Amino acid sequence: MYQWQLADRERLLRDEVKTAFYDVVLAESRVILADRAITLNRQLLDVAKERLAAGDIPELEMNYVMVELARSEGFKIDAEKSLNQNQARLWMLMGLSLEDHPSIDGTLESVRSSTKNLSELKGLALRQRPDLKALDAEIQRGEADIRLAQAESIPNLTAGLAVTRESTTMEVGGIEGKDTANTIGLKLSMPIPLFDRNQAGVQEARARRRSTESRYLAVTRKVERDVDTAYAGFLNTGKVLSLFKSNIVPQLEENLKLTQEAYRLGEVGILTVIEEQKKFFEVSDGYLKALYDHQAALVKLETAVGSELSGGVQ
Repeated sequence: MYQWQLADRERLLRDEVKTAFYDVVLAESRVILADRAITLNRQLLDVAKERLAAGDIPELEMNYVMVELARSEGFKIDAEKSLNQNQARLWMLMGLSLEDHPSIDGTLESVRSSTKNLSELKGLALRQRPDLKALDAEIQRGEADIRLAQAESIPNLTAGLAVTRESTTMEVGGIEGKDTANTIGLKLSMPIPLFDRNQAGVQEARARRRSTESRYLAVTRKVERDVDTAYAGFLNTGKVLSLFKSNIVPQLEENLKLTQEAYRLGEVGILTVIEEQKKFFEVSDGYLKALYDHQAALVKLETAVGSELSGGVQ
């Protein structure tokens, strides 16, 4: 029972470590996104300087770009701060010292797929969850406690050995003689009443077993709800991610390039470019969050099932 309880704690710890790992990966991706924002704003600033020197734009437009560059640098500072915090939490969960700084090798886009359906996942959870196995072991212990209490209701037979020595004197014809008799006896004893002496202990053992069985049923229902919730969350995050991949992200890059080129040719104003870049980075950050949510949902599903899902779920 205690071994299964330890295994359940390990299951929950894996959930924490995996989630913390993807927190770090998300923070690293946001730092990379911030670097790209800085690069694009610097390129835009160079174009604005060239057009200002040529007299095509007022100085105010260049100031707009400088403000956006400062904002993107501030975003990077915040992203790096979040990265450091998430790394510290991951190192703590891994039990590393403050001097250890291992590199993280992972990506948010490596979400796996499989053919397991909800019914199969529930069955797997009911077979694999260590908290259920711990309660099952506790039920078996309750059965043993009942058998022990019933055995104790029959009193023990006590055996004892008794030795007596008796001397007698006899006189025959004026002659006195002595005779010594040694008697060895076996004594058996049993307390009264003979049976039904441990009813309280039997009832207590049965009550403990019934309590454990009730908890087992409650945890079974909770396991099924956990799988239902985690499975629905995984499917929902997958739908959101599909929208980003199929409809949103591919068009963003093209729109940004067209807007930047149009500004270079003087066909649009600086505010149009700035708004398009803001939209690009907001949506890109949303895409990173969608990838993270999908990975985190898979972690929660594996935790609910109590097993590594080779290939994930479909």
